[in-house]
Amino acid sequence: MVCLYKSNFLSKFAGTKRSPVKIIGLKSLGIGIALNMFALPLYRAQASPPQELERLSYFAGQWICQQPADSNKASGEFSWNVELGLNDFWYLGQGSQTQTPANGQPINTQEFLGYDSAAGKLTRSVVVGNGNSYSLTADDWESDRLVWQGTISMQGKSTPLRQEMVRDSPDRLITTYFVLGKDDAWLPIVDEGCDRQLPE
Repeated sequence: MVCLYKSNFLSKFAGTKRSPVKIIGLKSLGIGIALNMFALPLYRAQASPPQELERLSYFAGQWICQQPADSNKASGEFSWNVELGLNDFWYLGQGSQTQTPANGQPINTQEFLGYDSAAGKLTRSVVVGNGNSYSLTADDWESDRLVWQGTISMQGKSTPLRQEMVRDSPDRLITTYFVLGKDDAWLPIVDEGCDRQLPE
């Protein structure tokens, strides 16, 4: 910001005696250095990934998913690959919809799954190739059930969203999506099943 500020504003005073402007620029630079010095110890304090990230390790791997979960005629199928990255602080997910004759423009997704130490919650942020996005948080697994809750943004509107994930087996995951009804009750709209792809 200091460089941008100088090029757009201070250049108007070149060759004049308005030295106070230069002093303001130097003060701004000094403040920026001070802030960096303050932030550096905070960054170093987080030397290792949070242990709570282990709660998300179940998702690591390559999955094939379909909606609805149990159907011989699935309306949608996609692959979902999740791996640990960014210095092991985040799980990175990438979804790729399967191209079919009825779906000539498959949609892809990218997401971050991690742990928010300040909020004390698991967090999940997803962006979709059609412009949609959603942001969710969860507490922890309750037996084999993990509940995410947050909002989905689409077509310029933000809508409450809930996902209930159930570990049907070590390699089978069932997810049900919910939206709020008129009486503020969660209504299921679709479910999906994901099967882990095991090495041959």
